[in-house]
Amino acid sequence: MSKAYWRSLSELEDSPEFREKVAQEFPLLAEALTDPRTRRDFLKLAGASLGLLGLASCRWPKETILPFAGQPEGRIPGVPQYFATAMSLFGNALGLLVTSYDGRPIKVEGNPLHPESLGATHLWAQAAVLELYDPDRSRVVVERQAGQRVVSSWENFRQALASSLARPQARGGRGLWVLADGTPSPTRERLRQALSQRFPQASWVDWDPLLNVREAEGLALATGVRAAGKPRLENAGVIASFGADILLRHPSAVANARGFAQRRREGKNRLYVAEPLPTVTGAAADYRLAARPERLLPLLLALARELASSGLALSLPLPAAGELAPEEREFVSRLARDLRQAGREALVLAGESLPAAAHAMVFALNRALGAEGHTVLYFSAPPVQGSLAQLQQALEAGEVELLLILGGNPVVTAPHVPWSSLFSRAEVVRLGLFEDETSRLSRWHLPQAHFLEAWGDLQALTGEYSVVQPLIAPLYEGKTAEEVLALVLGYDSAGYHLVRETFAKLTGGVFQEELWRQTLHDGLWKGEGASPLTLPAKDARWVNELGHAPAGDGLTACLTCDTKVLDGRFANNPWLQELPEPLTKLTWGNAALLAPKTASQLGVRHGELVRVTASGKEVLLPCFVLPGTAENTVGLVAGYGRKAAGRVADNVGVDVLPLFAGSWTTSVRLEPTGKRGDLASTQDQQAIDRIGLEALGHRVGELVREVSASSLAAGLEPVAKGEELRPPMPWKERGFTGEYQWGMVVDLASCIGCGACVVACQAENNIPVVGKKQVQKGRQMHWIRVDRYFAGKPENPKFAFQPMLCQHCENAPCEQVCPVAATVHSEEGLNEMVYNRCVGTRYCSNNCPYKVRRFNFFNYFKDVTPTRKMQFNPEVTVRGRGVMEKCTFCIQRIEKAKIAAHNEHRPLKDGDVVPACAQVCPTQAIVFGNLNDSSSRVAKLFQDPRAYGVLTELNTRPRVLYLAKVTNSEEAS
Repeated sequence: MSKAYWRSLSELEDSPEFREKVAQEFPLLAEALTDPRTRRDFLKLAGASLGLLGLASCRWPKETILPFAGQPEGRIPGVPQYFATAMSLFGNALGLLVTSYDGRPIKVEGNPLHPESLGATHLWAQAAVLELYDPDRSRVVVERQAGQRVVSSWENFRQALASSLARPQARGGRGLWVLADGTPSPTRERLRQALSQRFPQASWVDWDPLLNVREAEGLALATGVRAAGKPRLENAGVIASFGADILLRHPSAVANARGFAQRRREGKNRLYVAEPLPTVTGAAADYRLAARPERLLPLLLALARELASSGLALSLPLPAAGELAPEEREFVSRLARDLRQAGREALVLAGESLPAAAHAMVFALNRALGAEGHTVLYFSAPPVQGSLAQLQQALEAGEVELLLILGGNPVVTAPHVPWSSLFSRAEVVRLGLFEDETSRLSRWHLPQAHFLEAWGDLQALTGEYSVVQPLIAPLYEGKTAEEVLALVLGYDSAGYHLVRETFAKLTGGVFQEELWRQTLHDGLWKGEGASPLTLPAKDARWVNELGHAPAGDGLTACLTCDTKVLDGRFANNPWLQELPEPLTKLTWGNAALLAPKTASQLGVRHGELVRVTASGKEVLLPCFVLPGTAENTVGLVAGYGRKAAGRVADNVGVDVLPLFAGSWTTSVRLEPTGKRGDLASTQDQQAIDRIGLEALGHRVGELVREVSASSLAAGLEPVAKGEELRPPMPWKERGFTGEYQWGMVVDLASCIGCGACVVACQAENNIPVVGKKQVQKGRQMHWIRVDRYFAGKPENPKFAFQPMLCQHCENAPCEQVCPVAATVHSEEGLNEMVYNRCVGTRYCSNNCPYKVRRFNFFNYFKDVTPTRKMQFNPEVTVRGRGVMEKCTFCIQRIEKAKIAAHNEHRPLKDGDVVPACAQVCPTQAIVFGNLNDSSSRVAKLFQDPRAYGVLTELNTRPRVLYLAKVTNSEEAS
């Protein structure tokens, strides 16, 4: 079936502004070509995105890092090597496989052996390599003396540390406090325990805004055991999410996305989501309820009561849920029925914004449904020591003499604490990647080593142990948190030795060199693993904590971390700043999100600058009218408005955290100012011209198509009718004689719109960053974009995502108009660009119906120094000004695989060639391969009844086909 999809409210209304954007595909260049200041801004930004100033010598004993794949004797310069490592985010470990060229890491992939990555990654892992080469990273030890910044040294810090520790040491550690981020490192935990033994009166606090601590607290309420749930979405038939973004911002997001897509392709799961703001998870829902944040808990209670009344053995004294609105009642009734029918294939989840008691209720529901052990497993939660409130109280009481901050940026992420005055009462030492807001208030700033250049270790929630091994010698004078802790304990051990000591303890007490090398090679050591917990039952007194306040008539502000820079920790990464946000398509900043109806009631126009006030504090930021936002709710996105992040992120966006006193919601007042805000959204850019296509009538297929799960189960008729895929040619068709014929299939049922493919393509293909002003002019350079579409009523629409890249048309319109044959077709079906022929007429881009060609208006890499080129992929040409570029199907990977197969005297096998976008995809939505091989996955998917082409009525004969989106709602059936 087809549905009317639209990209924005402007397109839905067919406004004059939208028509003008579609008509003006190429804005005038006069200002950019004549104003030298504009050009300098770009060169400055390009340098910031790729720069570094030099290399420092290795500080630990020289050790050979073991590659993931077998290494021949000696090293061949220019031949890439692959090393296994891991990174930490959301309190969990993600296994990685990093490509290194002659000692410099350039590309990150997922480790297929690691249960949390399964060969894929999220977008933050892809962007980590650019963070490594960030020129704004801290390089030296800094001491602040009488408010003055003084460059110091590690030796001076060691001496000062010994002096500062003298008094706490004499009192058993009293007065010594450590504030650490949420890295699940066994070595750090071992050193924490050693610190506790050495200084029994010392205090330790773990603080990370991205840790899912509410779930562990809820499980402790319900069972007496601090635990964490591990969803098994590959087993889940009916999933209910109350404010949990389980497919993107979750400790197991990559594995969750893989499991969800696996069943969705078969039409065997149904997703219910209640949330105040649209999320990636909500966009994938079959039933989505746009609910105010204060309504989530009553909805959960109503679900529990509905299930109990239908016979589910909950055995809980459930409080009343209050009156439900008609749409809420329908949502809860339908969900309860489906959960009962699903039984052990049911799964209920709650977000971090809900209180601990709500997570206890979720546990009780899952246990009663039989989901425990099937769709969710429980493991011991990583230890979380102390609280930020305890640290604040101790600082106010003058009980802190020495505060050691290991990572994190509490001055930004916890602005409700008066850090400036509190830090003046103690000696503060801060270890960080950047000399940021927290470091500028500290006595000492210590440069932190990046995980790609340092030894460390991580343990996944499910127990797998990974060694974090360096891919490059340390660029600056950085140390890891574990090395700084070793200094506090009185021994100056390198991270390499600290990790080996931990490994020996974990593997039986005696160091095993062969097992160590195997762990480095594989990227993980499973050992005995962590067995799922069988949690005991506990009294239900926690039910009394489920009281809720009724929704008021005013506006409620709902805080959410950004889907790109998160809480601001990645704000200085230009790849992430320029990545369009999945739902709003915003780049380079944030906005106040409003529902269309709420915006109309407040008299606020899309893009207008608004004043948001709460508790005597106010912020000014643009308004973004986003369909699917709950009414009377203002979505405020954290992570922006930084003042000491670096040249890329400083003063980008608005800091909204001061409005929230450490909570997720607050009552606010919103007033329009009548002024225009400065938004850079791509939602109406590169819009495929459906205005002109409407004249083609019924010959035009929908860009996004969908089928129901019931029709899929009953035997689907092809969605591409008759000769739609290959309309008859009025002339003789060209034949392609290549041994391999390349093609791609994109499954819209699997795509969740996370954007990892966009960042992976940028890293692989040396794609430049252009900056906010150029994005506003439609000049972003991404070779693949993810179009977001709405369908239905703007109040609560359905969502769809469609990755759009060069279609490598067999009858390519771009090739027919190039006057210098700069874009040609290969015998293997690739639409190729010959960069040194291109003279920049841009006829090809004008003639491309898919809007996927990109033009270099500036030479973004002109002033890049030799040392700053370390991030470049040497297998991909760096393009200059005046040259057109586009997706190449990662031709460098095709050629590399051909050479390897030739050397092994064999033909290419299915799976030998995997483009960057396909390799990174958590849901495996992108499949690439040889169409001449009838047994290949891509050849089989070309014959799938869900397969269709975009704009095939133009006789372009694309080599990229799409599989129709699968929905599993009763309405779709």
